[in-house]
Amino acid sequence: MQTTSNYIYEHELISSELQNSLVNCGTHFIKINNQLHWIHIDSIRKLTITNIETNTNIIQIPLTQNIVKSHALLYDDNTLWIGIKSLIKYDEINNKIFPINKNSVFIFDLKSLTHSEFTIDFDIQTFAQIGNTYFTFKTQDELLVFNWNDLLKLNKQTLPCKTFSNETSLFPVNWRESSICKITYNSTHLEFMDEHFNTLFGLNIKDLFKNYKPIKELFNNSDQFEQIEQEIEEDDYMFYINDNCILFLEFRELIDEPRPYIGEGFKSIYCYDFTNNVEIPFKNETILYYIHESIPYRYHGKVKYMSHEWYPAGSWISIYESLN
Repeated sequence: MQTTSNYIYEHELISSELQNSLVNCGTHFIKINNQLHWIHIDSIRKLTITNIETNTNIIQIPLTQNIVKSHALLYDDNTLWIGIKSLIKYDEINNKIFPINKNSVFIFDLKSLTHSEFTIDFDIQTFAQIGNTYFTFKTQDELLVFNWNDLLKLNKQTLPCKTFSNETSLFPVNWRESSICKITYNSTHLEFMDEHFNTLFGLNIKDLFKNYKPIKELFNNSDQFEQIEQEIEEDDYMFYINDNCILFLEFRELIDEPRPYIGEGFKSIYCYDFTNNVEIPFKNETILYYIHESIPYRYHGKVKYMSHEWYPAGSWISIYESLN
């Protein structure tokens, strides 16, 4: 199972300003023909694909809708797939907007630089790529798993090859003969499966980390911790698998009410590299912001993680280095 990340989070040609554009719903960095490309919406609402290495816009498509969520991936060396979720349509002539619920797919031929476009009944917001073997969408009740070769021909007649509860998420993993990791919402149990979805073994994510400690034990000497303890019922956590690494983040959000009072929040980071069977240490920190998502990735042989962080005044991207 391919576990290499489709998206690029760090590159010597990506400035800090460009990197912060990742907070936008329509922005991605990917490699096309081994060159770095930037997929984004420009100032005049065009879906634009820019070759950063040559500073050339290779494709520009005018859009008549907004972007709530998008995904981009290479189906093969010559085919780029972009999915867009939209909730607003713009009428430029009459200067009006209309509510819609539209999921569009753009297929780009990277040789001829032509494209086709069609609408699908699946929600792009719920799309996930499982290596280059499967992809998934969620409905109100189910997680639908499709074979990779169905990606370019999605329609009402396209049938899933497997279904799970909609509280399920699947990630590509190569570890101890497993190919897929199954995670259920609000659970820290990891179920490892082969490429045919047969369960091989399971474990609690905390068991991956020999020195795991609950966040309360890490920060209980802080002046702010006792007050936060009275405000919450339990710790929050999130985890994400990418580039054959899993990042597990436990946190207690800051207290920012009543303003202008701000009480520190706290985060503890645990990361495991399935490729090399080692823990990757990161610094635990107090925080004065909220965390939208955190994703591990590899860059020049090192495991790092990207964090999309925000506060009411704005949002930004932070890159964190490991301690080793």
